[in-house]
Amino acid sequence: LALKELELAHCAIDASAAQELAPGLRRLTNLRKLTLTGNKLAVDGARALAQEALPHVRGLTELNLAYGGLDVEAIKLLAPALKDLQALEVLQIRNNKFEEKGAEVLAAEVLPHLRRLEQLDVRLTGVREATMEAFAPGLACSSRLRVLELGDKRLLIAFISALPRCNSVNLGSLRELALDKCDLNGDFMAELAPGIRLLTSL
Repeated sequence: LALKELELAHCAIDASAAQELAPGLRRLTNLRKLTLTGNKLAVDGARALAQEALPHVRGLTELNLAYGGLDVEAIKLLAPALKDLQALEVLQIRNNKFEEKGAEVLAAEVLPHLRRLEQLDVRLTGVREATMEAFAPGLACSSRLRVLELGDKRLLIAFISALPRCNSVNLGSLRELALDKCDLNGDFMAELAPGIRLLTSL
């Protein structure tokens, strides 16, 4: 089929429905944009997508799984399929409570492989400041990344602070940092400066 975009936002798709949907999705080999936001996919839904659908739509450039009921186990199941979406430019996974362990899985197993990624939204996922130490290396060489949505300025500060400890940094498309209303004092700026220095396109 020639279908390029499929939006199934807020369609009350639960794990059972996702299992029924996945075999049909695998036939949409020309799909470029898939929106499943607002559906409670959960672990079994994630498994169905990872095993039966995503491996057959590798031309996806945009995937929206926000508000999907995805916890750390769901992220672990999705990771092998997500890393093979080499054309992916936009990944929306906000409002899924996969927390620190899930973020670590994304950073280690998924993000380093998404070389065309331009936008990443991980707001309200339970990620904490300490997680940025593991998260930063996964994104540090995302040379096309333009938009990074962390939702919490403290997370952004932690991310920037972790960059100097990454083996390599190439964030050449990142041109804007929003650090307003952060109460940055001299000590904070001293901690941030080495990381900001690496963001050469700002």
